[in-house]
Amino acid sequence: MQDHHQKNHEWIEYFASIEVIDGELESGVRVIIDAIPRGVIAELKALSPEQAVEHFEEKFAFLLLTTKFSPDLAASLVNKKNWASLSLTHIDPTDENAIEAQSVNFSIDEDGTGQTFWIKIEQKEVPKSELSVLVSLAEVDFLADCDTLDCLGEPRSIDEHGGIAVYDVGQANLCAVVDTYEHPILFFDLGWPLPFNKRSARQHGPFDPFILDDPDTKIPIVLSHLDWDHWGFAYKSGQARYDNKRGFWKSEVSYHDEIMSRPWLMRRPRFHRHKLGPSHIHLVLTLSQTPLEDLTPALKIWPAKRSRMDWGACTIIRCSPEPGTITTPAFLRNNESLALMAASTSNQYKVLLCGDADYPSIGASYKRRLTGIVAPHHGGSVTSWSIPPASGVGQMVMSTYPGCYSNVPSVNTETEARDKGWEIRKTCNRRHCHGSCGNNGNQLIELSPYQPECGCGQVPRGGLCLSL
Repeated sequence: MQDHHQKNHEWIEYFASIEVIDGELESGVRVIIDAIPRGVIAELKALSPEQAVEHFEEKFAFLLLTTKFSPDLAASLVNKKNWASLSLTHIDPTDENAIEAQSVNFSIDEDGTGQTFWIKIEQKEVPKSELSVLVSLAEVDFLADCDTLDCLGEPRSIDEHGGIAVYDVGQANLCAVVDTYEHPILFFDLGWPLPFNKRSARQHGPFDPFILDDPDTKIPIVLSHLDWDHWGFAYKSGQARYDNKRGFWKSEVSYHDEIMSRPWLMRRPRFHRHKLGPSHIHLVLTLSQTPLEDLTPALKIWPAKRSRMDWGACTIIRCSPEPGTITTPAFLRNNESLALMAASTSNQYKVLLCGDADYPSIGASYKRRLTGIVAPHHGGSVTSWSIPPASGVGQMVMSTYPGCYSNVPSVNTETEARDKGWEIRKTCNRRHCHGSCGNNGNQLIELSPYQPECGCGQVPRGGLCLSL
């Protein structure tokens, strides 16, 4: 129990974006409640947009919670673009309408869930006008699109023996384009498991994907979309604390400075369309206010009019759902995203990294003659018969862990992939590294007939070995 001075049985009001987590359990539907105190909204409204950005570190606050809802309650709150209003207390109110929830201590070092709370849903639909102050903050209106991918730095060569690394981060996604020495030159996503999936994270040995960073040319990150299991590795800590001065509970968040102080490329966030919660807004604002060596912000916004851009051997792709597909916020966030294709000089090897985008959301020209795929949505359900056929002995990697979600990986997806010629490998298939990085399930998808191999010793020290 954390120290606090909240008055007994005092209910504190919040607005919240509520998201369902993959997989339903018999005892209920797991949700994440991404909440912002109503008092914070009032404080932000009293400021000009410029002041709100300038003072966001002291003014902006959120609280991440997790609980289970009944299927009916989840359906009424999750698949619509509306936010809910709720009240919260840390004292058991013995109220049959109150739902027990736990704070999310979302970090690498902290242990799972923490403080216990009780919540009551007060209003299932908050008027958009109540949240208007968050729109410009979430969508970083003050930040212009990038003109080119020079904002990521000079592309480094993957040589003739490079590949795609899919690192074992449990039920999450963290990939890299690597050179002939297994050294990352570009990251695609930076995920870490949600706390209730913490058991899926590798248990032994080191893991430091930035051990090979050059201080002068830090390895950039392409973020497919704003989901915690695609960017949560950036968290340093996030325990729930009571703010005595302001009178509400909040997640006391800090990030790893060395991770934040590098270029992060993403599409411009969409507040209402993607039902973007305050924890994601906090990350975006922090990146927008983190200066790099050239004094530009770490946050780099994808140019809205570009469908693709090249960076060395990589093509970064804007994903768009097909007309007539579903328009739930979760689907749109997954599919209005970025994907990445890496190709060898001869185009004999082509690997597609999908993030959580379904195959129809990725242009047809990027799905031809593929020799490798990092499966969308950790191997979860995709549109039937949309998986591209493998070229040669195709390698499909699923970044997943058994038992986290009942529908991930999807049996239908695996069956179709094998029918299309794909050899499936999973990051949960751990084995002992011949070096010093313990047991892990790191996977390599080749971009040449030759396998990258470290010769410096730093790769095993960082737990990044691919030649296990």
